[in-house]
Amino acid sequence: MEEEGSKCVIQRIGIIEELDEVKAIIRIQGKSLTIPIDKLAPGLLTGDEVKWSGNRWVRLQA
Repeated sequence: MEEEGSKCVIQRIGIIEELDEVKAIIRIQGKSLTIPIDKLAPGLLTGDEVKWSGNRWVRLQA
């Protein structure tokens, strides 16, 4: 499935602090946000650096 780009000018980048079957906690600019698991790309792990793609959180490419 092709990813749609975000229309947001500001990139949201965070780190996954916690991950379970239903949610993730992502630290973004010093704040922890609870995100439903269906908003994360498959295969993400605790500690991964992620960014918002416009429709879900994906691993940040180095």
